[in-house]
Amino acid sequence: PALPPTLTLGEIRVARRDLGDLVLTTPVLELSGPGLHPALAPGTRPVLKLELLQRTGSFKPRGALLNVMGLS
Repeated sequence: PALPPTLTLGEIRVARRDLGDLVLTTPVLELSGPGLHPALAPGTRPVLKLELLQRTGSFKPRGALLNVMGLS
């Protein structure tokens, strides 16, 4: 299978600028609690990006909006 294209930090920053306030900045929470860490490799820091808080309830709006904005 082909590898997905890689983005540069500069491209990510341009995309963020272009999206402006169309997409919310959602929180990132570090997971913790008894029983969680023993299942993970040592040094692993599990985190959740709460994209469900987007207006759409999905992680898809960034890519979809950038593609639509790129249409002629």
